[in-house]
Amino acid sequence: MADDRCRLRNALGGVDEDRVHDAVLIMTELVENAYRHAGGPRRLCVQLVRESGVIRVEVEDRSPMRLPVLGRHGHTDSDGAGLLIVNRLSTRWGFRRRDAVKTVWAEVSACRTSELDALGVTSPAEQIAVGVSREAPCVL
Repeated sequence: MADDRCRLRNALGGVDEDRVHDAVLIMTELVENAYRHAGGPRRLCVQLVRESGVIRVEVEDRSPMRLPVLGRHGHTDSDGAGLLIVNRLSTRWGFRRRDAVKTVWAEVSACRTSELDALGVTSPAEQIAVGVSREAPCVL
């Protein structure tokens, strides 16, 4: 996971360091939740999405019936505490279910479109390759 964080930081070079840190923390929380509640992640995808100027993190698992639940601040039970962090750091987050998988996603504002142009992002959604992606390509 440390190598993945390093690769993510390098791939997002030029994006505000605080935004990269937020995306890495969100990625860590979502992957940890997949291990804790769904037997581990099936796929991890991080994208820099040009049109909306966001870094999008997606973690897919094989537990479509176990939906993410936002914890309560100050509650002693740790279930949902990671999603409190995701909720706080992301501009928006959610999940989708299809067939036998669930994908939990979150977005962090990257920068303005003009700044993305300066970074050389040319495709509508530039995929940043990070670890876990074992079985399926990153497709949104």
